Amino acid sequence: MKLKLYLVKQKNEVSYDCYDAFVISCKSEEDAINYNPGGDEWNFNDIEVTFLGNATKGVKEGIVLDSFRAG
Repeated sequence: MKLKLYLVKQKNEVSYDCYDAFVISCKSEEDAINYNPGGDEWNFNDIEVTFLGNATKGVKEGIVLDSFRAG
């Protein structure tokens, strides 16, 4: 199965020392929604997922880019 790229971001304002967004290469939107980059810091109830396109050959499954609000 071809990997796809998704932007996953929190809709609400986030505090420091947690993730507010990431781009992930995975098989489905469900995989993107269920990925947890920061343990208990990630709020699954208030996220937005945007399909960015298909990953090119050689891109591995997992996080491509993330945004972490360090405090």
